[in-house]
Amino acid sequence: MSAHMKKPHTEKATVEVTIHGKTESKFMIPRAISLKISKLLAPYEITDDEDSVPADEVFKHLDDKYGEVGANIRGCRARDGMTQADLAKKLGISIKDVYNMEYSRLKIDKKMAQKLAEIFRTKSKMFL
Repeated sequence: MSAHMKKPHTEKATVEVTIHGKTESKFMIPRAISLKISKLLAPYEITDDEDSVPADEVFKHLDDKYGEVGANIRGCRARDGMTQADLAKKLGISIKDVYNMEYSRLKIDKKMAQKLAEIFRTKSKMFL
């Protein structure tokens, strides 16, 4: 004798939305509502078009000044509203070491790249 199984209710399916910023917020939204939110956000959708310019081209002057890794650290730190002192404390290093990393005067090893990736919620290869 087979057991009666309920069919999944597709109208009750949910969509997980994560918003990254200083703090991370997660929402479980019913699919029907997520479609309404999608329509609300449609005017702000980013699409690839002829007017787009690659970030590495726009921020080339930062790479020239800080080096690619240094610019990545500085950019992540700015994005998260973090000072060099804040980052130094989280990494357990001196402010001078953070400064030297940002100006590509201090080589970053894999262990430090992983620490940076955890702090900035990104991939470690950005810092190698």
